[in-house]
Amino acid sequence: MSEPDRRRLYVGGALVALVAGVLLWAIFRGDPQPPSGAPTSSSGATNAPPLGPTGKDPVDAMAAWQAMGGGDGGPNAPAPTGLVIDRVKHAQDQLDHYLLWARYPPESRPLSDHPDLATPDTASERKQLFVKKDGSKRGDVVVRLSQSTAFVVGDESIRFEVTCEGQGKTFPCAISSAEATAVPPPPNTPTIPVRFADDGQNTDVKAGDDTFTSVFTPSATSLAGKDNRIGIAVWLKYQGDDGQAFFQFDYTAAEPARFTGRVTESMVNGSLALDLEMDVKKAGRYVLTARVEDAAGKGFALLEHNASLASGTTNAHMLVFGKLVKDNHAIAPFKVRDLSGFLLKEDVSPDRENLKDTKGVFHTTKAYADGDFSDAEWQSDEKKRTVDEFEKDVKLAKESPSAAGPPSVLTPGGMVAAPK
Repeated sequence: MSEPDRRRLYVGGALVALVAGVLLWAIFRGDPQPPSGAPTSSSGATNAPPLGPTGKDPVDAMAAWQAMGGGDGGPNAPAPTGLVIDRVKHAQDQLDHYLLWARYPPESRPLSDHPDLATPDTASERKQLFVKKDGSKRGDVVVRLSQSTAFVVGDESIRFEVTCEGQGKTFPCAISSAEATAVPPPPNTPTIPVRFADDGQNTDVKAGDDTFTSVFTPSATSLAGKDNRIGIAVWLKYQGDDGQAFFQFDYTAAEPARFTGRVTESMVNGSLALDLEMDVKKAGRYVLTARVEDAAGKGFALLEHNASLASGTTNAHMLVFGKLVKDNHAIAPFKVRDLSGFLLKEDVSPDRENLKDTKGVFHTTKAYADGDFSDAEWQSDEKKRTVDEFEKDVKLAKESPSAAGPPSVLTPGGMVAAPK
């Protein structure tokens, strides 16, 4: 699974875990239920191609097919003309958009398709209404919550900001207390006090501007040494009303691998192969992502390694696909920058052990000529199987739309599954 997909899963999973964690925290503390405006985080992108311009997703196509009599074990009346056209168009749209997406391999994609991944930055800001202890909301006050990252590794720190505002100005909220714990909170484990201040010191920008700031370093607390999802609850006061806000991030106690800084490059079948040397402490499946810009400074490629790495010194393989270079008129030498990644873990939470980001340019390639790169589209057995399935869907839809089976569905990994 790609990093964009994992980010999307992290966002959805984090929201569910966050709400559950807040509720568990409230039960653990014996406090009233916290506000329903649970934090959200920035969304990721997926490597899967978009659906067609009809805007019909697989659920819509499935409903249309069932309306035509498919899946019920017996014939129905002929489908209305609109549904027949819808199925044919949907099948053709799926094929056309897969072919458009599959010009390039999954591990070498246009950066323009993923503007949210142009850098590994995971800072976020969100707003929620001021929710009082009894669950009622103040419509005149909004709480703005900012955090510098979603992931902390080793001795890294994370910065938080809390501001009350409304009608274009800030309000003088006070923070009565704040505390950190793992999410969900372990039984019989004391929480860790967290200090927020508006005093213009340390990382607080300006004293008395009604923006409260805190910098938290998990490795300097009792949370050190154990991978955790960590939550920080903040209790607010405004005009005699008590409210609550909540932050969350993932903490990796020690990075499972590190990039040594060495890169080996070679031309392979009209594409530029990059081998990144890694010092791997824990063997397993690693998802690593890097960004590429051309000599003019234009970012054009998002590269991904998504495969197992053995422990010890080994290489993570990345590819600057030839057609991606040609289609973007990218001029070498290229600059490879902003490496980020994680060790994927199954059936646990958090579902990853993060590596520290390598920010900025970490490798500049040789000056290749435009003719060194191939304009050929990506080809693979996986692509052929997928195209065959979609072409079969189109053929069936055109020949006998009311008798055809359910439409194939493109999964994020590019595989096809027929829903039952």
